[in-house]
Order: sequence, then C-alpha cells, then structure tokens
Amino acid sequence: MLKRFINLEEISSDSPLHVKTKVPAKFVNLPEEEGKAVSDFDLEITIFKAGSGYDIVGRYKGIIKATCARCGSEFEKPIKGEFHYTLMPISAAGKGGDISNEDMDVKFSNEKVLDLHEVLREQILLNLPSKMLCPKCPEDNGFISYVEEDI
Repeated sequence: MLKRFINLEEISSDSPLHVKTKVPAKFVNLPEEEGKAVSDFDLEITIFKAGSGYDIVGRYKGIIKATCARCGSEFEKPIKGEFHYTLMPISAAGKGGDISNEDMDVKFSNEKVLDLHEVLREQILLNLPSKMLCPKCPEDNGFISYVEEDI
C-alpha cells in the first residue's frame, strides 16, 4: 500500500500507528548534488503518542545514483538507515539558551499532518556520508598522507 500522509490527531497513546509503504523514486527529490533515487524506497515507520508530542521510529532502504567525490564517476549506492526522533509542538521549545544532546533528536512543528515523503527525504539527507565515494575509490580512514620536507 502506498501511503503518504498521516493525520497525527488520529494517533492515541493507547495504540501507536505502524505503516509499511513504498515511496516511488520520483518522489524522493534529493538535491542534485546529493544524488538521485533510482529505486523505490521501502519505508517502515511507527508513531507513538508521547505527552504533547510523538515519538517517531523508522527505517528505510533504497538505491541512489551518486557522483564520486574523488574520481567523479557515477555509481549506484544502496542506502539504508534507521531513525528515531521526537516531534513536539513549537510551544514546547525552550526560550533560547544552550542546546543539549537530548534536543538534537527533537523536531518542533505545529503541523497536524506528517508527510512520509518529507520524512524519508529528510532522513536520507541527514544520514548520507559527507563525501560519497564509489567502490573503486577506497576510504582514507581519516588519515592524511603528506611528505615532510626539510626547511
């Protein structure tokens, strides 16, 4: 079943909503520099009512076509990920101050409808590597090679 929108007001604290759906590649809409979806994405999401907000847990998988940051060749990359965040009303946001680690997994919104295509797109973008490397270009494991020269 293809499902795109979730009415959050229909979720009660007694019964979480669980959805398994496919998001067609044409609706993933990644920025061009990040890649392009070349397969439908499987999305599984569970939404729990939690106080004035919602706990959202899910996972996704699919294939994108990307450009290697090192050699410039195009390649297909299977991607998958798991996510968990809390969706809270804007009124629950604190007044300025420091952001704690706990706040990093909180999204603030007054929207009453959750767009699953947007959730998927956001989670893919948050979890893509900072530089995409094709299978022919090995990771450098964070080491920088250099040659010392006498001055």
